Amino acid sequence: MLKLALPRNQGSVLGQNSEDSVIEALEEMKSILAMREIGHEQAKKLQLIVQRFFREFNRNVAFRGMETLLLKRYKDILRFFDHNQGVTFANEAFLFCYILTLNYKKVQIPIHDNLALPYRDWVRSAWHFLTPELTDLEIGNEYVFICRHAVTKGGYAPGSSIYTFAKALLKDNRKVTVISLGAISEDFKSLAKQFSKLRIYHLPSATPEAMLRALIDFLRNTKTKAVITEVEFYLGSVLSILKPRIPIIFLSPGYYNLPWFDKIGLTDTLSQKPVGNRNRDFFEIPTYVANEILNPQADIQKVANAKIQLGLKDHDFVIGSFARMEKFQPQFLNVLSKVLREKQNVKVLLAGPNERSVVTQHLKNFVDIGRAFVLPSIDVHVYGHLLDLALDSFPTHSGFSMLELMAKGVPVVAKMDAGIDGLWRHRLPELLRKTDAELIDLLCHLSSDTTRLKTLSSKSTMLVSDKLNDKNFRDGLDNAIYAHNHKESFETVQNLAR
Repeated sequence: MLKLALPRNQGSVLGQNSEDSVIEALEEMKSILAMREIGHEQAKKLQLIVQRFFREFNRNVAFRGMETLLLKRYKDILRFFDHNQGVTFANEAFLFCYILTLNYKKVQIPIHDNLALPYRDWVRSAWHFLTPELTDLEIGNEYVFICRHAVTKGGYAPGSSIYTFAKALLKDNRKVTVISLGAISEDFKSLAKQFSKLRIYHLPSATPEAMLRALIDFLRNTKTKAVITEVEFYLGSVLSILKPRIPIIFLSPGYYNLPWFDKIGLTDTLSQKPVGNRNRDFFEIPTYVANEILNPQADIQKVANAKIQLGLKDHDFVIGSFARMEKFQPQFLNVLSKVLREKQNVKVLLAGPNERSVVTQHLKNFVDIGRAFVLPSIDVHVYGHLLDLALDSFPTHSGFSMLELMAKGVPVVAKMDAGIDGLWRHRLPELLRKTDAELIDLLCHLSSDTTRLKTLSSKSTMLVSDKLNDKNFRDGLDNAIYAHNHKESFETVQNLAR
């Protein structure tokens, strides 16, 4: 049985990014990927560079383009790793390729064909020794979530979804276990105190084999109804590829075109014309997050201190956006720059993880005079209250962070382009525009129209609260489990449910 443990230390803050080191690593990566034959030593060097991309280089966008080259050679590289190393590298390589892409829909096929399929075949061969341990797993009544981090704050939005979905099941008197591979926040611990049928465990870091054996032992003793995860690769993928009787269900936070999970839950923002050949296995789950996570009670003093820290005045009109830095692309930044030039009362606040230098340089003239702020990851429940208006990043749009702002009454202006996909359902129609010029006109107009802004603020709060629907999630999950157990398509089960 797994032991409940305190969250692990997630590591120190990344140091100053060295431009020379980035260039050197980038050139070495290009050189290796251009080789006619990649050997064991080169494969290990590539893995080290990918790891440095996350740990040292702060996900520097200078590596953009390398994801395409890595995907083409991934199968050649994977053969040099043993069963433990290969699982770790697959997870790292996937995140590297997915994070660097500019089009999250188009990349679904290349990752599936060049990374996921070779990895699936490799797991079947490298991990076949574990298959006998899965044969005696019995199906029971407990829902088991496996997540990277059981946290609801910071840059890891999937943790908030896991919290919400676990709570939806608990409110219906179901038994739930959450197994975190990383941190566990106080919100989750409080949820366990609120519901006696919730157990939360931390799976200590070890080799993938040791962790999988511990997980299998846990499932053997728990009598699990379904294993549910938001982690695309790593432990859940191996478990799913080896095919126990228990359904392994994936709740997608963005990438979904995977060839192993029994059923794949897509939010209504992803389920519009999904890419791939698994349409019979997709099921829809609502895009919503528990209100106490989206908009906890604000610490007024912290908000006041943040305002003082940035030097904001009462007459300033603050437009902002919170997302990973690579989502703030030139077209988006150009719109904000033009608004700053036209409206002297406007200031801009952008914040999020990863390398900030490109964004800072683009807005440098306004940063230097204190009219634009480019911050690292911040507490949205503090800094979100400093915004009067938000602009959704584009052409790569943000989802969860915009919902957090709308829940606080911050209207979100968004571009109605191809990249917004199903996210338009979670935006006010009157704040959607098709061109950059229309966006600029709207942002400038709202910066001077306090009456209209107040109305839009109320509408934003109402739109988010209307999305909360526990029953839709429970029904979708139950139908998916039934479909798997009876080897039927999800569409057939939906029709039976009607």
